[in-house]
Amino acid sequence: MVVPNSRGRALRVVCSTAALLAAGCHLAGDPNATECPEGQRVYLGRCVADLAPAQTVITIRAAQGGTLCGQGASDRPPVVSPASVTVAVNADFGFKNEDSVDHEIRGAADGKLWATAKRGLVSGDVAISAKGSFAYTVSGCPGGTVVVE
Repeated sequence: MVVPNSRGRALRVVCSTAALLAAGCHLAGDPNATECPEGQRVYLGRCVADLAPAQTVITIRAAQGGTLCGQGASDRPPVVSPASVTVAVNADFGFKNEDSVDHEIRGAADGKLWATAKRGLVSGDVAISAKGSFAYTVSGCPGGTVVVE
């Protein structure tokens, strides 16, 4: 004769109830949530500006015959348009890659990575926090200049 195991059933009921309570707490809104003004959202517990595409976009196109960098006199740098842009301090700008290969955009003076522009896509936003004129390279080739006012 099989006798039902009342302890096993009770344990399943307790575990199921605990799991539902934990899921309910996880799905509930945060009572300490930060409220942000219009045009901002909560990110890591603080208000940040909503993500919007950069207003200034620099387009990268392949050089005639294809882009070739690092070969000296035979280099064919990608074509950037416009070659020089002017932006405000901390204003976002980006790079639209119309070339058939991915490109890295780096500061010409220090070699620091500004952005990666995947082929056919727009890079993430870049912003410069100091006034000045900043030259950049595209995959090791001369690129253009960003003037920050």
